[in-house]
Amino acid sequence: MSAKSFFKSTAFKCIIVLLSIVLLCSVFLTICNALFYVSDEERLDRALAELYDGESVSTELAPGADALGDGEEVGRAVVLTARIVTSDNHAGDWLVQAQGLDGYNGGTVTCWVVIETQENAVSGVGAVSISSNEGQSYIGRITQEFLNGFSENFNGEPYPDGMVSSGASYSSTAIRNAVNGALEYVKTSIGEAEEAQNE
Repeated sequence: MSAKSFFKSTAFKCIIVLLSIVLLCSVFLTICNALFYVSDEERLDRALAELYDGESVSTELAPGADALGDGEEVGRAVVLTARIVTSDNHAGDWLVQAQGLDGYNGGTVTCWVVIETQENAVSGVGAVSISSNEGQSYIGRITQEFLNGFSENFNGEPYPDGMVSSGASYSSTAIRNAVNGALEYVKTSIGEAEEAQNE
C-alpha cells in the first residue's frame, strides 16, 4: 500500500477521528478540572462554616501538626491535619481532620472533628462533620443526630464499640474511629506540650 492510498483509506480516517476525540476530551477535562477544583484552603473554609455555623473563626496549625505529612496513625484512625481555632466563643478548640478505618469493605470515612479544651485538657467534642469517604455505600444513612451524639455523650473516655448508627454500622464505626483518633491525638499533643514546658 502506497502512502497516498493509506492517507485516503478508511483506517487513516478512523485514526484521525480517534485522535480528534482524544484531543477534545483532554481539553474538556482540563477545563472541567480548572472550573471545579477545590483547594485545601477552600475545603477548610467550608468545614469551618459548617462546624461553626457561619461564625467568623480563624485557625493556625497546631503544635507538631506540620510533622503529620501523609498522616499519623492513632488507634484505628489516621490523623491528617490538626489546627487550633481562634474566635470569641471558641478559643482553644482543636480542629482535627481524621480518617476513620474499618468502614464497609475496608473503606474509610474522613471527618473534621472539633475537640474542645479547657485548662490544657480535653473537655468535650464540639462537632463532627463528614468530609469524604471511600467505598461507603450507606454513608447517606448517617444522620445528624448520630453525629451530634459525640458531643452529647462525651464522658472523657473513647467512644465504645456499641456506638453505631442503625442501617450504616460499618460507616458509623469508621466515623467513631475517626473521632476516637482525633481525641487521642489531641490528648497526646497536649500532654507532650506540658512535658516540654516543665523541662
